[in-house]
Amino acid sequence: MKKIVLLIMLACLSMAFAGDKKKLVPKVYGRINLSYGMEDINDADAWKLKSHSSRFGIKGSYDLTDTLKAVYKMEWGVDVADVSKASQDHIKSRNQFIGLAGNFGTVMAGRHDTPTKMAQGKLDLFNDGDTDIKTLTAGEIRANNVLAYASPKLGESFSFVAAVIPGEGSDLGDGPADVISANVNYNKDGFYAAVARDQDLGEIDITRLVLLYKVNQWQVGGLYELVTHDEDGADDHNAFIFNAAFKTGNTRWKVQYGDSEIKNNLDSLTVGVDYIFNKKAFLYAYYATMEDDLDNEKDYIKFGGLFKF
Repeated sequence: MKKIVLLIMLACLSMAFAGDKKKLVPKVYGRINLSYGMEDINDADAWKLKSHSSRFGIKGSYDLTDTLKAVYKMEWGVDVADVSKASQDHIKSRNQFIGLAGNFGTVMAGRHDTPTKMAQGKLDLFNDGDTDIKTLTAGEIRANNVLAYASPKLGESFSFVAAVIPGEGSDLGDGPADVISANVNYNKDGFYAAVARDQDLGEIDITRLVLLYKVNQWQVGGLYELVTHDEDGADDHNAFIFNAAFKTGNTRWKVQYGDSEIKNNLDSLTVGVDYIFNKKAFLYAYYATMEDDLDNEKDYIKFGGLFKF
């Protein structure tokens, strides 16, 4: 019942704000990403209809002055294929924040992806799928209690994002910035590069480097991530991801390989194809195989589609 009330409130807010188009411009948006296919986990296979990070939300801005505006976003993840009506997987909080934006950039507070997660840009060719890069890396974190600053574009190509994340605990070591996360990126003429760092994330630090290049019909990319441990004697671990895509007409062929010490020496290979109708909708199919040092083996054959609104 509470979820129904929440949806009604969002719809009413959207209609109420529609008349103030000059200043308050809310937008209801979302996406539905569904696949059907076979999952073979350690020789036990099953056919499943699966929701991949389907979501909806409301976002917008409000002019406070000629040079300053309030920005806001409230987003929830929705599992549109869940079989249990009582499951908490139906609706989960995603990025939710309020902030101020102007020529100086944007400051925000709330729940948000860390700058290290944001540094991946559009690298992941199988984003939100079974072999999303979060299966290989440690830096795909959406954090609570985030205070962040995103710069405007510096020159023609550079920008950066920095965030502090207070732990909000009662320990003696608790402070105003228990975790510090930042990235610096360069984006021009099809070339994207980013370096990012999470400092004091629990007992680890994360460093990430991302490179992506698009030219004509081709896209090639790579990611390197290093996890270092504060504990004496603990080994450092890294992960590599390489991918490539080729687009011809409405069809995009793609392949992605990952090797991760971070996740028990996991090897991952995914090959797939997208049929793109437009920026709002596409169909896809992929085959993926994953194996680690703990003798876990996973194979996927999936057919699906994504629609944005």
